[in-house]
Amino acid sequence: MEFTDVQLELFDTMTDLKLRARNYPLDEHPVEMTDKHYIIKMISILGREFYLWNPSPEEMQWTEDKTAAYRYSDTDIGRQTLAYDLHDAIKMKKERGLDGACLTEEING
Repeated sequence: MEFTDVQLELFDTMTDLKLRARNYPLDEHPVEMTDKHYIIKMISILGREFYLWNPSPEEMQWTEDKTAAYRYSDTDIGRQTLAYDLHDAIKMKKERGLDGACLTEEING
């Protein structure tokens, strides 16, 4: 069985890592990475830290790679979105019976 170019791209590990390694705020507000922004972090009772990767309420996803965390800019809309997504993350954590804490972390503050 041979893979097509599309299949190779779908299963390419390096491409997947590059897509997940985010280095700019994603809430569509133009700010530099050196500017203050926020991420949502979940700390388990065992001390493992997880960062919100996909804030969609239907399919919330987490990663252990801090550089891949969804980033919120330090703007009014960014802070409002952060508060809304944090509320959804806490709700998801309770629904799944996960022990630990969900909190925000300031970057470049």
